[in-house]
Amino acid sequence: MKKENCKTTALNKGVVSEYDFGAVKFYAYKTNDLIDDEVFILVKNGKGVCIELPCFYDNIEELTAFIKENNIELVGKMVAYHAAGASFMPEVTAYGTKSSLEYNSGGGGAGLIQNFTNAFGEIFDSSVCKAELIEDGEFVLLALSLILNLMPRHMI
Repeated sequence: MKKENCKTTALNKGVVSEYDFGAVKFYAYKTNDLIDDEVFILVKNGKGVCIELPCFYDNIEELTAFIKENNIELVGKMVAYHAAGASFMPEVTAYGTKSSLEYNSGGGGAGLIQNFTNAFGEIFDSSVCKAELIEDGEFVLLALSLILNLMPRHMI
């Protein structure tokens, strides 16, 4: 893929690609972990929304440090089908749909987390992120409203 308006920063383990769209920045954090995961952050006016979570402790520490060093105020975490990693910025509200909450608490996601825990042991954060329920169609709207300040949460 041809990357335009992109700055790449190598961290100790992962790599962050920063796409600058003027008022909005998009960060893609490639974890380089054992499951080759990625975490995305949309930022506007210093406020960010994270899409998915890092689930290995070293990535959690590394991404948290990156967010703080870049003065990003994380205002929401969108959790779909990768809910492991609850120790990642636990003070930030997480959001998930009914189907993602079911998947992560007792469905295939719970089994996946158990398998990863068995395979990777103590380096893997198997704690499941507790998320506020949002309607399936609200997921993108909520993410955008949190960073773009389009509307208060109660109006969605």
